[in-house]
Amino acid sequence: MTRWKSQLRWDDDNQTTHDDKTYELWAHGYSTGKNGPSRDDAWHLHRVLDSGQTHPEPLSIPLSGNWRQAKKLGELWVLGWRNAPGTLSPEHGYREMWRAPDGELHPIADVLSGVVPH
Repeated sequence: MTRWKSQLRWDDDNQTTHDDKTYELWAHGYSTGKNGPSRDDAWHLHRVLDSGQTHPEPLSIPLSGNWRQAKKLGELWVLGWRNAPGTLSPEHGYREMWRAPDGELHPIADVLSGVVPH
């Protein structure tokens, strides 16, 4: 059975360093705006500046309200993966798709399970 194998280590401050850049997962609210003003909480990926301060603007979309899921999705962002909005279609089986750094699209469930290596 194939399993997710993390390539990054997150410290107790929810930070990881990759290619000499430090990133932080930070849980905060965001506006959903779908049916008027509302806010949800989720983890977002942020860059940590050379000064040690976390940049206030997130690098990522809201990743997840679940820490384990957000950590995996944050790792994908650090490694160059991106969500592919608008790919929910009958041909893709109505599954959330993510684009690998090489441009290939993969169902996120397959990436998170380890079936598709990251």
